[in-house]
Amino acid sequence: MAEVAVQHSPFATSSPIADYTRISDDAAILLKRQDFPRALNVLQRRSPDERRWRWAFRRVSHCSEHQLDGSKQQWMRSGLEELVTAVSDHPLKRELALDFRMATGSNPTGHILPMYTARELWRAAESFGLPMEYLSHVTVLPRHIDDAVDTAQVIIDCRDTAQAHRDEARRLVEGIAPIDAVPLHDQLARVAADAQREAAARWRALAQRLLAGQR
Repeated sequence: MAEVAVQHSPFATSSPIADYTRISDDAAILLKRQDFPRALNVLQRRSPDERRWRWAFRRVSHCSEHQLDGSKQQWMRSGLEELVTAVSDHPLKRELALDFRMATGSNPTGHILPMYTARELWRAAESFGLPMEYLSHVTVLPRHIDDAVDTAQVIIDCRDTAQAHRDEARRLVEGIAPIDAVPLHDQLARVAADAQREAAARWRALAQRLLAGQR
């Protein structure tokens, strides 16, 4: 993986530290010290994976975006973007592109995420029982049907909507006893919770289809 030369950063240099067993530990310690160049360097030295490396990437991205500004923030953005574009695992690379977007508000360079027109999005959503009217309430759509959509934002918004449905399903069944002989209002709450779970599954499935590049 390509590395960013820490010695050319706008940050003051600091003394090196030993590697820890877990990259999540390394990242947490360095972020607490606000040693962002070495937090980036830790990510550069380790092989990307879906769990702890990605967790560290998300934390470093989020903290650097909110705690830095000016040339320091831009330097970190460039280094994190370089990490994303260098990943060879395509499913992980797409997830990292979404993480980068959520942290910075911008997409990494290159066409990492699939591109769709509003018409293609409409067809995909309809296949999951999600009318375009629903989509217009949860994400920003282009003015013309053949214009490209912001794929990253649509996926993020679909996932957030799925999570909102899951949270509502949990809220509806809180305190309901797991037995058959329950009051009518509890039975209705269970029906409503099942509907929320089904809606969550549809939004989650749409997000996954868009991320995978399926038409």
